[in-house]
Amino acid sequence: MNDLTETKPIRDIALVDTNILIYWFDASDDKRNQKSLVIFDEVRQNPGRFAIGLQSIREFCNIMLNKKKYPKDEIELAVQSIRGLFSQILFDSAEDAQNAVGLSHDNKAPYWGCLLATTAHRHKIKYILTENTRDFSNLLFVKAINPLK
Repeated sequence: MNDLTETKPIRDIALVDTNILIYWFDASDDKRNQKSLVIFDEVRQNPGRFAIGLQSIREFCNIMLNKKKYPKDEIELAVQSIRGLFSQILFDSAEDAQNAVGLSHDNKAPYWGCLLATTAHRHKIKYILTENTRDFSNLLFVKAINPLK
């Protein structure tokens, strides 16, 4: 994962955000698609070093169905692939949702990013792979890394 993140390798588990999933399945942006394919090769080779949030799977389905207008069957197959690829699927809790409200308010950060961050924090995950690093910039307990740069 050295080449995906920074010059300093991550030894802990990294949570993969929704946008990385979308670029993996949607090849309309060839550059991002190619980079996401490299990320998912890394996930295949090191499944214990990556996790996905149920929230990200939900967001992926919504975007692919309603915004990208992918066929239902392709989305269902994509979700099946995601479920098979990740050994850790993190469930958010009511407490995570509640904590995300205060975090979002206090840090002027998007609620959905804060929910992902509180879920990661509860699972002791310190890194989030995302294109939206700015959403997490004020949150001290997680580090967002953009592997698509």
